[in-house]
Amino acid sequence: PPYIPLGLRDTLAPEVEQHEPEVALFGLDEDGLGFFRNICDRSGRLLKNDGFVAVEVGQGQSASVYDIFNAGGWCKVATHDDLNGIARCISAVHA
Repeated sequence: PPYIPLGLRDTLAPEVEQHEPEVALFGLDEDGLGFFRNICDRSGRLLKNDGFVAVEVGQGQSASVYDIFNAGGWCKVATHDDLNGIARCISAVHA
């Protein structure tokens, strides 16, 4: 999901900002975590018990997104690193 905080709009590399639609880049609110809150709140209704969700997160967002899913009642919430060792994905299982 889009996860770049609105406040970072002016820091993007030109090749990103000029070639990606705004809706694909920026989250729903100032912290860029709005889509993750929506996914946490809504996807449980679409999944059977033990259904699995995984989301890519921006650098530095993994702890916040982990907390969103953990507080949302999801099980087996986990952080996964990319090939550079940066926490880049959060997975969770619907209880």
